[in-house]
Amino acid sequence: MQIYKKKILLEDYVSRDKATWGTYRWFLSGNTFANGINSKGLIDKAFTINVFITQDTDDMGIAKDIEYEAYDGLPLDPKSYKELNTKLTNLGLNFPFMGNYSPVPLISQNIYEPDIRWPNKPLNNYFEPGISISAYTNDRIDEVKSYDLVNKYIPMFNMSSEIVDDYQGNTYTSVDRVISDNNLNPINYVIGGDDLEVINLTNPDPQLGLFFRTYTGSTRFVSNDIYGEFPIDVTQLFYKGQAFNETNSSLSAMTREEYLFGITTTPTVYSDVFIDRGRATVYQNHMQLAEITNLNDLVNYGNGFYKIMK
Repeated sequence: MQIYKKKILLEDYVSRDKATWGTYRWFLSGNTFANGINSKGLIDKAFTINVFITQDTDDMGIAKDIEYEAYDGLPLDPKSYKELNTKLTNLGLNFPFMGNYSPVPLISQNIYEPDIRWPNKPLNNYFEPGISISAYTNDRIDEVKSYDLVNKYIPMFNMSSEIVDDYQGNTYTSVDRVISDNNLNPINYVIGGDDLEVINLTNPDPQLGLFFRTYTGSTRFVSNDIYGEFPIDVTQLFYKGQAFNETNSSLSAMTREEYLFGITTTPTVYSDVFIDRGRATVYQNHMQLAEITNLNDLVNYGNGFYKIMK
């Protein structure tokens, strides 16, 4: 428990009205706290004090996956929880599931059914197909601008191109380019799109990458806390969401170890160490030459260390 003490300036609550002058009334949260006669006379008013309540919470930390094994109706194999069993055994603890243990069924609609996942259901049964999404956003027209002073936006000219894999492991050529340009009103372009995909400009439905349509002749107003309300070019965005797939879904037991509590990211190890010695590294030869100021010093240095060709 913490005790908060606040100072209240009573001048804000003093009545200067002649009718109430000399009357002292002090109400706290609607209940009369004191009542008497005073030369100042306080207004009938409750005192409100703001109390800020805060709470500190920590992320439970990184969880690691343990391979999921479907329940087949037989007693659980202790090997399925080998890591947990070892940990509990070392702590001198023992629980029923650490041996050959059968889950206790629950009663559901007068039928005894174990409270478990659907047995033998593979991970891909939980996947959902992506849906097409459209929105208004800021333009990214600079990413498809060429260095040509006359024709800055060249249709079907790849400003960048690289071979990448999609989330299913399929290889394709990712490109950033203008698809069509109607004097910038609108200009259609794609960022990270498939080089071989033909996009219907009437009803854009790109399967990969982000499709943009920017109207430089039309504006809409947006606002933020710094600049307030200001106009920007109207830009439509079309792309296909990935939904649930093998890259963002897991069918496994989420296990946390106590030494990882509060650790929210995997540690990064920097194994490459670069030492910057400045523009000129000091070697022995440099130090020797620093001691030589004329030709005689060069001839006599180290009793003939340097071979002088005359």
